[in-house]
Amino acid sequence: MSKNYKLEDLSDRLSKIIGFDLNITNGTNVSDNTTHISINGEKYIITTDPSNTLTEREKNIIKFFIQEITSKEDNYYSDISEKKIRRLLFDDIKEDKIKEIFGNFGFLEDKDIVVILLKSYEDNDIREIDSLVKNIDSQRAITVKIDEDLICIIYQKNGEETLSFPKLIVDAIETELLKRIKIGVSQPHSIEKIKTAYEEGKQALDIGVKFQLPGNMFFYEDLFIFRLVLSLSDNEIKRIYRQAIDLGIDKLSGEELKTANTFIDCNLNISQAARKLYVHRNTLIYRLDKIKKDIGFDLRVFNDVFQFKLLSIIYLYMSNKLEN
Repeated sequence: MSKNYKLEDLSDRLSKIIGFDLNITNGTNVSDNTTHISINGEKYIITTDPSNTLTEREKNIIKFFIQEITSKEDNYYSDISEKKIRRLLFDDIKEDKIKEIFGNFGFLEDKDIVVILLKSYEDNDIREIDSLVKNIDSQRAITVKIDEDLICIIYQKNGEETLSFPKLIVDAIETELLKRIKIGVSQPHSIEKIKTAYEEGKQALDIGVKFQLPGNMFFYEDLFIFRLVLSLSDNEIKRIYRQAIDLGIDKLSGEELKTANTFIDCNLNISQAARKLYVHRNTLIYRLDKIKKDIGFDLRVFNDVFQFKLLSIIYLYMSNKLEN
């Protein structure tokens, strides 16, 4: 049996209702005086005295009570587990207690964890997502509902992989549950750094939503420059926004902005960026030269790249903010 239901107490209570002694266990015993009942995949055995035979009505009564009691205990343990996980995310817990709680969920002390914050844009049912995540990997994933549209998934890394599990979750939810979602993914951390991992996953998601970044997966470690922008004061952001306009970033076409960002995302690799943009490398070089001529930034030079990226992020952020 998967959970520790109080079958002895249940046996005593049902014996009084039925009017004779019976014993409820779980397993596959097949003696002459047994009745087998299966509920939600669990097999229960009701053993009675040879002189007493259970009627169909009595079997239905027993089945009803087992369902009621086990369902309540399922919910009880689920609530207890969720409260423990929420404490790990929001309270200051001693390291040995953190390890103990994770140990109860089968997590290993020497394996890193990653926290995923998942925001749903559809009517959300955590039970569907919880079930789906466990189907993907029930041994190393825990889910807890944070808000009506926000779910936290804690999973333990398997070797060096970081991308595959979050991608599996996104693909499965969008294709099987037909839900539109976005996720923020923390860096890997030891289990005692669970609060840090949660904060990183939350910030990654917030950045992705706030800056209207493309895609639906946002990794904390890839968002340094956006985190830098968020650390600036409102006055500093406004000053840089005005500087971006003075330099003419607002005059760049959508095609030029896409070219610049794709080239930067490809680590300044002309051949790779040209393939991604479906243009000849000479066309890409021409566009980069034009951007340099128009706003003075040579995107083949690292210092210019950093300044351009910062200016363009703040320009787009402020433009969206002013529009809304």
